[in-house]
Amino acid sequence: MFTEIQDWRKQLILVVVFLFPFLCATVEHAGSITFTILMLLGLVFGWQGWAQLENDEKQFFISLLVLFVVIAVGLFYTADVKEGASKLERYLRILLLVPVYLMFRRFDLKVGKFFVYGALLAVPVLLMHGIYQTELLDRPVASGAYHKIVYGDVVILFTSISVAAVLVFAQKTQHHLLSIAFVISGTYAVILSTSRAAQLFIPTIAVLLRVLFRKKITKGSWKIISVVTIICSLLIVFIQPNRITSGLKVGVENFRLYQQDPSEWSSWGARLNFWRNSLIMFSDSPILGKGTGAYQAENKILVEKGISHADYVVDFGHAHSIYFHTLAENGALGMLVMIISLIIFPFRYFYRRWKVADNAEQQFYTLAGMVSVTAFAWFGVSEMWLARNPFVNVYFMCMLVFMSSTANVFSGNNIVQNKA
Repeated sequence: MFTEIQDWRKQLILVVVFLFPFLCATVEHAGSITFTILMLLGLVFGWQGWAQLENDEKQFFISLLVLFVVIAVGLFYTADVKEGASKLERYLRILLLVPVYLMFRRFDLKVGKFFVYGALLAVPVLLMHGIYQTELLDRPVASGAYHKIVYGDVVILFTSISVAAVLVFAQKTQHHLLSIAFVISGTYAVILSTSRAAQLFIPTIAVLLRVLFRKKITKGSWKIISVVTIICSLLIVFIQPNRITSGLKVGVENFRLYQQDPSEWSSWGARLNFWRNSLIMFSDSPILGKGTGAYQAENKILVEKGISHADYVVDFGHAHSIYFHTLAENGALGMLVMIISLIIFPFRYFYRRWKVADNAEQQFYTLAGMVSVTAFAWFGVSEMWLARNPFVNVYFMCMLVFMSSTANVFSGNNIVQNKA
């Protein structure tokens, strides 16, 4: 697979991209290490080719630069400069994307193919890792190398990408049944993680794929896939009934407890308190917010004034949501720039090319890109993934891989410019 390419630089890049999916959530710091390797290679070999980028590629990176500037400006009026500076480091990776992307474009690499090979391998590897933690180590939940939320979200993301690959490249109806194996593995791993955001993403991605593929897969194939998926899901429920029912009970209990006494700690009750406080901060500084890194300091003020329902909010540095957190720290301006740069621009880029894709390779790269953007938009509702390096690494790796691969397979294709 790698020996066909003679250039050692390209071989190293492709090996790193291949390894990333199944290492990022199972080996501590592996995501950052692989990202750093690509960054160093990009700094050496990537500073060429800006002129060959298409306008919407440039718009995407310019929007990321604007986002970085907005976050950096927030340091000038924050109540906690030290905390703000530490958080700015994660956004600094935005600037380091450019040379890596230019390197992928310069070498005309379809890195997405090797990334999906890694993702296909990652799903069963992550499942085995989760079983090892819960069954052999007797841990209550599967958490991978970091946290159950990171593990669960990464599992369902790579499961979705794997299913997308099967849907695009499968030639016969029975081949589509391969997607069932990934659905089973991914769903089972997500249940082991007890990550509710990952569990709720399953119907979301199912609807997205059904809408995008409504004209590309026969009704007979969809019926087979749907029936087998339902049967397999019921089997998983039968195998792990306690984890599923306990998760539902805990969620209901969390909301009941919050209604009775919002000062008491619970997982979802805490989020509701974080989000309420975020809206209070936003209402006080609606345009620019309270400043980058100010969330925890502002929570302390709300507690001291008796405005916050709970005192435990002072122990947390983010709002468990990219949307509420950005509103609180960077206001409506930061929220708008964040949504445009991280969600709207990349999704628009992939969707425009999805509409005119005329072969399986073009379809897959654009589809995988839309799946990735949708996943992180969903995860951001209840998780401040911009505050977690493992999440940041996965998001930007997906954008680098699928956007550059899409650009390379569409290179010189005027249909995109004329019809999209």
